Amino acid sequence: MPVTKKRVAAESSDPTSSQQPPRTPLEAGLARALAAYARHMLAGERTVPNFAARLDGPHVLVDVHAPDGLQHLRRRVSAYLGLCGDIWGLSQPTAARAALPSLVATLSSHPDGGAHEWHNVYELEADADWYEGLEAVADVLVPGAPDEAVLLLRRLYDVDGRFGPDRTLYSRGLRTRKAPAAIATAVAARSPVTPESDWARGGSPQAAIKRVVPFAASASAAERLAVAARIADALPHLSLSNHLTFFAIVDKALPALLQDGDGAVHEVALAVAQNLGMKLLYRGAYPEAKRLLDLVIPHHVALPESLRARWECRLYLDACAGTADLDAAEEDWTRAAALDAPTDPSMVGRCMFWAGDVTDRRGVALARVARALALRAEGGDPCKDRKPAKQAPTADERARLLARASALSGAALQTASPRIEQDLERARVEGEASGRGFQADEYAARAKVREASGDLAGALSDYEAARQLSIAAGLSWQIDHHGEPIRRLRARLGQASSGGVPPSFDPPWLLDAARTGEERERAAAAWFAQPWREFPATPQAAGDRPLAYVLLRDLVAHSAALWKIAETDGLDLGDRLAFAARALVVLDRWCERRDASWLESVLDDSHEVAFFGQACAVDKKSAKERESLLAWLKGLVLADPLDEAAVLRGLDSVRWTSLAAAFAAKVDHYDPLRDLFDAVRRAGFDGDALALVLRAYQDLLKNDWSDFGKPRGAAAKWVPHGRALAQLDARKLAPALIAWTRAQQAIPGYYGLPRLACKWLWPLYHAWSEAHCPDFLAEVSKGRLDNGKALSKTQKAARRECLEWFAERA
Repeated sequence: MPVTKKRVAAESSDPTSSQQPPRTPLEAGLARALAAYARHMLAGERTVPNFAARLDGPHVLVDVHAPDGLQHLRRRVSAYLGLCGDIWGLSQPTAARAALPSLVATLSSHPDGGAHEWHNVYELEADADWYEGLEAVADVLVPGAPDEAVLLLRRLYDVDGRFGPDRTLYSRGLRTRKAPAAIATAVAARSPVTPESDWARGGSPQAAIKRVVPFAASASAAERLAVAARIADALPHLSLSNHLTFFAIVDKALPALLQDGDGAVHEVALAVAQNLGMKLLYRGAYPEAKRLLDLVIPHHVALPESLRARWECRLYLDACAGTADLDAAEEDWTRAAALDAPTDPSMVGRCMFWAGDVTDRRGVALARVARALALRAEGGDPCKDRKPAKQAPTADERARLLARASALSGAALQTASPRIEQDLERARVEGEASGRGFQADEYAARAKVREASGDLAGALSDYEAARQLSIAAGLSWQIDHHGEPIRRLRARLGQASSGGVPPSFDPPWLLDAARTGEERERAAAAWFAQPWREFPATPQAAGDRPLAYVLLRDLVAHSAALWKIAETDGLDLGDRLAFAARALVVLDRWCERRDASWLESVLDDSHEVAFFGQACAVDKKSAKERESLLAWLKGLVLADPLDEAAVLRGLDSVRWTSLAAAFAAKVDHYDPLRDLFDAVRRAGFDGDALALVLRAYQDLLKNDWSDFGKPRGAAAKWVPHGRALAQLDARKLAPALIAWTRAQQAIPGYYGLPRLACKWLWPLYHAWSEAHCPDFLAEVSKGRLDNGKALSKTQKAARRECLEWFAERA
């Protein structure tokens, strides 16, 4: 249902048109708002219907001319989106009106549950007809219903979303507006719900709404509107927060905010339910999502989308409950199907969570539910924010859930297969099929179900098909989607080597409690002997290093673009997907190795570095300049076998020198933990001692903790690992740790050379050496390890806390 950009017919929306009787100021303003609404929120060309309107206190009574006669409406004026949707809905023919009584495209500016505002809402709110029309309606309200006019304008100008002492009123685009004099102060006033002090406070979305929820039951409608608006403003920032915690807070406020049944507060609260409902759906929180969707559907909010979302929730919940009629949810899908065509995109534009049309949506949703049921069968939950159930499913329940998951995943693939084949062919012909984006869901879901059911070979086949689709999409960052389960299943099926000492530095293996001291020592000796910081003198000397891996990986990641460039230059590189499939056989041998994956960032865009001396836009180079790169790539496409030697064979001394220079420039950033391993090993410690040191530093590298002077709060969990260092010889360990810390302080980061974070001193508290630590701490106290940078107030407090902690040790 593409949204038209054409203006609504002027002869009906223009209040001065000679074809219409003179409109009252109320009707003229409402007509302008209706025209803007249709322009941005409804499909097709539309003429503002004939109508008559009059006020009844805060309500507007509208008589709408429909093809089958006059239709009547009574609504609060401040619920202006629903009001416009209702008028347009009543103007439809009888059958259309019965199917969709109100054309409410959305109440939320984020109808897909994503973090980005829907552009149609932005365009509507920037349309002069929209805000000038509603301002005219507010002017008419002032004499008889000033409170309703205040609510309308506070919502229109987003007064409760503004911060700072300036109480000027603005429309979208920061156009200055003026409220009627009689209500100007009430419209612009800061609400007690959102005091000025709140805007300077940080914190999570949960913290922000906790402060406003107590006002949800306020007798003041303006305060309740501020609560609803503040919750709506917090929702786009929810992505990294616990969605269920947020829902639990909102759930306490919604009943009070919805109690009016109409008006601005009710409509903004429904917008919250719409937005949060979709967020919870994509988070896998099906019970909570359905509760919110049940609130918005009776009001016909984004009805086709809302029905399809609830259909997905019901599929999952009915299967979990063992409902007798597992197809009962189809009534929602069938009802939505009557409102749009299977080839339509979403009525709210392209959703970030799926691409394509409604048919694609069905396949993706079926796959999502199948995967969720497989997780449930294994004792997990599709919502990562929910604590796992204490009791695992019984054998019968597990079998029932997996049977339903299998049926749904099969249906998903059956639905998606035509599109999948079409996109794979398109990728072969055009080089990419990026429209599918994330949509390898169907194969990945069936793989998950098959693995849970014990069909490992079938699961491996499906994961490989899913990865092929990700590569077909031509998006460089998802070439190894599903790679981890592929390698894991190959190991379980005996298709990959396992056991023995890893060929390169592998902290998880070393720290595994199952390791013996002898195994750790053997690994430490082997890894320490490797010259990982030195670049091989020649390509032939790089056979056991991951350089071929990085080069080949970058070629696969950028293959869609390279194939297009080659076509422009008249070079046929052949089947990109076939090349990628062969390359992945090589890449899978290296992917799980730390020295390989960490080298990716050291030699980013390595193919460009090798042939042009630096990362660059290959398509901006001349055909002559990129000829050698494409010739090398063509050689790899034809190579038989395609292996590490074939990748390195085409690199002459100039290309190799360019790679060596790039490696030398960033080698200090390669692997700090391995630098620490080498420093401690050089000091004479064995494998078990190395494990203790690495375990202590792993958490320090992983967590910020920059505001802590000593391990407390979230950092308290580090203390047991730090204490373990006390059992080692501090006279040897302390100088090694100090030397490593000095070296790290000499490595520039994004903002240049760093200040010393206190956490890097914590290990010395337990590995204390009187011969080394006091002098080092004296340097720290004088700021000599801060690279000439001043500390902030918070950093000074943390430094002071840290040094006092060390002083107490003595």
